Amino acid sequence: PRRRVALRAPRRGVAVAAALGLALGVLFLFFLFFKFGGDDEPPPVRPAAAAPAPRPVREPRLADLLLRGHDAHVREWAAAWIEEHAEELARAGDYGTALGALGIIASGWPERTGLAGRLARLRAHRDAEPVQRALLEETIPNFERRRKPADGLAALARVEPTPHLAPAFAAARRRLEQQLAALDREPPVVELREGHSLEYARGTVAELSFRARDDYEVAGVRIFARPAGGSFRELPHTRSAFAYTVEIAPDLHGNGTVELYVVATDLSGHEGRLGSRERPLRLSRSEGFERMIGD
Repeated sequence: PRRRVALRAPRRGVAVAAALGLALGVLFLFFLFFKFGGDDEPPPVRPAAAAPAPRPVREPRLADLLLRGHDAHVREWAAAWIEEHAEELARAGDYGTALGALGIIASGWPERTGLAGRLARLRAHRDAEPVQRALLEETIPNFERRRKPADGLAALARVEPTPHLAPAFAAARRRLEQQLAALDREPPVVELREGHSLEYARGTVAELSFRARDDYEVAGVRIFARPAGGSFRELPHTRSAFAYTVEIAPDLHGNGTVELYVVATDLSGHEGRLGSRERPLRLSRSEGFERMIGD
């Protein structure tokens, strides 16, 4: 029995040493890859005078050692490790090295689930960055100089930034929002256009026209109306360079009184009102004379 125990201990030690050696070997191959390998167009390696140039891990033989020469658990761990670090490199904008890292998986485990999608996504991000950089470095500063932050925000909203440029997009968005807040402090003011009154002749279409002005820009106007005892509903209107015009037909006013109010919104979300749901304007049928309309 003692002899058997003495013989088993070295075998257990050999197994531990082998596992440790395997792990160190995998890590060493990773070291070789990230030090010497992997890029779409890798720079030339300048070897020391007394030593031959190291061979990139991207070579199929070494890729086999890394991803095909071990059991499924080691292969999965190795691939996940490379993918994680490729994502880190891409977030830092180093797409060449990131794609080279995924290239080692493509060489050693080409059927890896999700690999083709990862490669396509990183290439798309790499190709999109010149256009996105131009937006950040040229277009957005131009909007800021022209004091057109709303246009800049709209331009940013049309783009899905790469993870690498997402922080720069967020910073540009904050700058534009701050500029807009500084330019757009007050809510819009809404007024009944001169020459229009809150009266209409019996059986006619009542036409009302409103002006809305703001310290920066009016984003839109909404007009709500209801017959006596009814419910408010939004009415369609036309917009010109001077006013917002709504028509209230007899089937709505019924030759009676109509209650209405107008809401104008600016680009910062401030609201200005003429009338309100609680205290609406009152459009009434005139008694024996027609409404005059002017400019």
